[in-house]
Amino acid sequence: MSKIDESISVYKKINVLKDINRQGWVDREVPGRIESVAEHCFAMSNLAILINLQCNLNLDLAKMLTMINTHEYGEAKIGDITPKAKIKKEEKYNMELDAIVEILGNHTGRLSIIELWKEFEAQQTDEAIFVMLLDKFQSVLQAREYAEKYNRIEVYDEFANYYIGLLEKKSQEKLPESAKLLSL
Repeated sequence: MSKIDESISVYKKINVLKDINRQGWVDREVPGRIESVAEHCFAMSNLAILINLQCNLNLDLAKMLTMINTHEYGEAKIGDITPKAKIKKEEKYNMELDAIVEILGNHTGRLSIIELWKEFEAQQTDEAIFVMLLDKFQSVLQAREYAEKYNRIEVYDEFANYYIGLLEKKSQEKLPESAKLLSL
């Protein structure tokens, strides 16, 4: 298989993310059209670009964009698993890693993508912390949109309260200056 064919093969596997609704919205019975996993990544990417340009973050934007656009690859195979599924964190990690390995197959960039995904999961770099908080921040923005559109303020309140708690917890650790921009 040629390199381009291998990339197209992976693309076809991850392209299903356009059709996978974010499970958190399904669980909360948000009416109407629900954001897909791919739309979530698209929104995160745009927020990262806009915030980076506006605030002159001292972060590697290319690395963050790659992290954003690959951190959900596993969901193309296993779906969007939320805490409601009651799957242990370690088990979910292993499920996602196995799915990513299978999806990437023999793609030349597989090791780079897997290492970046592990970095995101470990939360040990400023870029990984920023992307993780951006992941949740975008969910808060989406919850606000649903609250306004469908009069579902409880959905926004739940996500906003979770995010505020997460920020407080992270701020007790070493929270990068860039991440402080994402406070509500």
